[in-house]
Amino acid sequence: MNAKSICTVCGNEFKYRRGKLYCSNSCKTKGFNLKKAGISGFDIEKPGESYNQARTTFYLSDYNKVKHQDFCSFELYCFLVKNFSDNEDVEFLNEYVEKIILVDSFDSDIKNNQHPIRKKYLQFLEHFHDGTYKIKKDRPLENIAN
Repeated sequence: MNAKSICTVCGNEFKYRRGKLYCSNSCKTKGFNLKKAGISGFDIEKPGESYNQARTTFYLSDYNKVKHQDFCSFELYCFLVKNFSDNEDVEFLNEYVEKIILVDSFDSDIKNNQHPIRKKYLQFLEHFHDGTYKIKKDRPLENIAN
């Protein structure tokens, strides 16, 4: 049996190993830093039910609510929320994104061509720009969580 796990930080698949949550030491460190930063509502060890969804649509109205847009392009925002359901609470998503981009090592990791998260980001950008994902101005009312 070739069981697979999903890294709770970068979303990479890796060979299942009992008790392992991360695909690499780098992601393990990142996970520690995220927990230390106090990401509320997202338990790194047990992602919520809305995590690991096949999201296909992103909303400009969600991104416009991010406080630190100078650190986070729309493409990066979409990359960071791509594993959450379209129905996830916007405030939660934006708090999650802001905490990640403010972690000390994130900026250098996303720019480092050897880092797994950079490789995942570049793959995401290819799909983002080839029309795989839809970009909409506003969320439909039925997708707005209270």
